[in-house]
Amino acid sequence: MSHTPGPWYVGFGLRIVTESGKSVALCAGDGSSFPVEQNKANANLIASAPDMQLALQGLADALLKSIEGGEADGFDMSEERVALHAAKAFLK
Repeated sequence: MSHTPGPWYVGFGLRIVTESGKSVALCAGDGSSFPVEQNKANANLIASAPDMQLALQGLADALLKSIEGGEADGFDMSEERVALHAAKAFLK
C-alpha cells in the first residue's frame, strides 16, 4: 500500500487535507498537550511530507546516477525539480 498522493495542505482545525479536501490526518485534537503554535508547525511539517519525499527521491536519483555514471559534477536537470519540492516543503 502507498501513501495518499500530495500535495497536502493544512486545512480548518489543523487537518491535513488533499487538494480535493479529503482528510489525511488530524494534527491536534481536543485536549492536545502542545501549544497552538507548535500544533500549527507540526501540521505544516506533516503537510510538507509529499514535497519532501519528492525532493529526497530526486536527490537519491541524482546521487545514484552520479555514482553509476562516474559523474562528480552535481545534478542534471532534476536539480530544478529537487529545489522546487524542497522549497515548497520548507515554505509552508
